[in-house]
This record gives sequence, C-alpha cells and structure tokens, in this order.
Amino acid sequence: MLEMKRRFFLAGTAAILATPSLGFAQAAAPAKGGTLKISVDQAVSVIHPLLTRVNPEYLVTELLYSNLTRLKVDMSVEPDLAESWTPNEALTEWTFKLRTGVTFHDGSPFTAKDVVATFKAILDPATASPGRNNVGPIADIVAVDDATVMFKLTGAYADLPVSMAYTSARIIPAS
Repeated sequence: MLEMKRRFFLAGTAAILATPSLGFAQAAAPAKGGTLKISVDQAVSVIHPLLTRVNPEYLVTELLYSNLTRLKVDMSVEPDLAESWTPNEALTEWTFKLRTGVTFHDGSPFTAKDVVATFKAILDPATASPGRNNVGPIADIVAVDDATVMFKLTGAYADLPVSMAYTSARIIPAS
C-alpha cells in the first residue's frame, strides 16, 4: 500500500513540475527555407503532384498542395482553392470562382493562370500524368480573369467538381 502511494506521489509531483514548462512551448514565427521532414511507411520517389502514383506520394503532395475542391467525410464536395462553381445547363462548361489572397509556398499569388497551366500539363501526353484520364472530359481550360476559370468539356459531365478533388488534380504554379 505504501509503495502505491509513493508511486502516485512521484507521478503527481512529476506532472506538477512539468506543467509550467508547457507555457514556454509556443509556435515559432514562420521562416523561409529550412527542411520539412515527413514520415511515411514507404519510400517516396516523387513529390510532383501531377506525377504521383502510390499512396505515400499522394499523402506527401496532400500536405504540400491544394485542389480546387475536396471531398468531405460523406464524399460530398466542398470548396478548397475554388470558392464556388457553376455549370451551364448542358453540363459542358463549368465556371470556377477562385479564392483570392492565396499564395504558394514561395509567396507567389495563386491565380486562374495556375489552374490553366496545371490542367494543360495534366492533359499533355508529354507530361505522362497518371491522372490524365481521371480529371474528366476536358477539351479546354480558359482563364476568364485572375479569379475565374472555365472548363470546356467534350460532353456533359456532372462530376467535374468531384474530379477536381482527385489526388492527381493538385494545383501547381504556372511558372
């Protein structure tokens, strides 16, 4: 019995002594440069989001890049880099309004030009993106203005917002 009381006393004392140090563990101010370490269960050979092929690569790119949309737990679509989207009546053109004030990690602004460049690269056979067949029947992508992009499709496609959430559709800078 005495041994149990002693253990509780020692554990309680250690907890009390450690508590004040928690106030000193504050987040550092963001700084440019440095090294980001990510632990995954397999080797990652590619971190370019248009070229990923296996789960660990998808995980890493999810931490580094965003999509126009994302899927919620119930598999419904919600905004990510796009604020909203509307189709035409025939479901052959989709207009996405983009969030403003967003920047890439290097500080460059996110615009419709980045979305156009990303999807043109995905669709370019020379890129050999595994996601080329996943993003839908896209015929053309047009930057209407800096915060609006239009997808012109080869046929009606109601699931384009879902396709924008796929791992192969993460947005990269145009440059």
